[in-house]
Amino acid sequence: MAEQGTGEHPWCIEANTLNKFVDAKGLLKAFETKINTMVIDLGLLREDQNKLAEKVCTLEAKIHELSPVMDGLDKKELQI
Repeated sequence: MAEQGTGEHPWCIEANTLNKFVDAKGLLKAFETKINTMVIDLGLLREDQNKLAEKVCTLEAKIHELSPVMDGLDKKELQI
């Protein structure tokens, strides 16, 4: 029996609601996948950041080692 005023059978309305639920569930799954990808990317960025921090520390140590040598050079030799 058709619902009053809609012209649709009750089972059609239920099927439409179910389809909307399935679509929403698919959308949520897509968002979940995207978020997981972002979390992985963030982890990789943190690793890169740590590697860069190590390189900066190494460079700072080398600069500290070379500092006395640079101080001893004639300043004219350093002019470009």
